[in-house]
Amino acid sequence: MSKGKITCEVEIVSKERRGAYTEVLTRLWERSVRKTHDFLRDDEVAHMCATSPSLLARVPVLAVCRCGAVYAGFACLCGRELDMLFVDPVWMGRGVGCELMRWALSQGADTLTVNEENDAARRFYEKFEFCVVGRSEFDSLGGPHPVLWMKR
Repeated sequence: MSKGKITCEVEIVSKERRGAYTEVLTRLWERSVRKTHDFLRDDEVAHMCATSPSLLARVPVLAVCRCGAVYAGFACLCGRELDMLFVDPVWMGRGVGCELMRWALSQGADTLTVNEENDAARRFYEKFEFCVVGRSEFDSLGGPHPVLWMKR
């Protein structure tokens, strides 16, 4: 597969339809996390994957980025916070993350958190004018992974 830019569509998934997406998005999430979060232990990744179906069911807004018939990434919004943005590694560097980010910004997203150890993600968000405004020593699960708060 070439690494050129692609054409994709972002679509919002209603809460009623999310069950049909859970398995494919959980697998996408795991592939993305294993590629971009090399600081996490296997048991931490397994725990995240085990809890992802309930998280995906609960987020107020879930959007998927579809390239043809393939789901290449997804993003979640909680009010004005970009709660998640994950891209399948096969599609990284091809505009999927940018497409999801533009969608999130069009919905009013202006805050997010990112693992401090995920420098590439921090730089990605900085390209969209997000700046670090705070830091926590622990991630949302209480793990020893510092989190940066970013605002636009």
